[in-house]
Amino acid sequence: MILCLGIVLYSLVGCKNNPKTPAITPTADWKEIIIDSVEVLHFPDYLEQKEYQHQFVVDAALSQQINQNIHTDTVSLNIDAYQYKIYLFSKGEPFKTLYISTKHGEEFLSYVVNGKRIYHPLSEQIKLALQEFTGV
Repeated sequence: MILCLGIVLYSLVGCKNNPKTPAITPTADWKEIIIDSVEVLHFPDYLEQKEYQHQFVVDAALSQQINQNIHTDTVSLNIDAYQYKIYLFSKGEPFKTLYISTKHGEEFLSYVVNGKRIYHPLSEQIKLALQEFTGV
């Protein structure tokens, strides 16, 4: 009983001392971030996602295209299936995860901010670059 009371008090008082890290928003904060590399996971069976192709890419052109695509207008979608998961790195450290679908009629680039998935239409340049890197 005393242990439970101590845990409750700690969670109410102790956790308030920890400052929250602000979420990274694409419109403001991403302009300051330099994406130096990406890790691409391609899921041939995008519904199962048990097997994937993996490639680490250091390509300034792809990083620049991703950055441009992120600053386009968002679209209203609710699609969970994706063929590509891309980890963005800045200064060698993981920065953000992107989810990309190249399926005809469901082409998007998305990421999560504060638990909400944000969607952008996928640029043709990124779609072609991903197909080139994965050979699909």
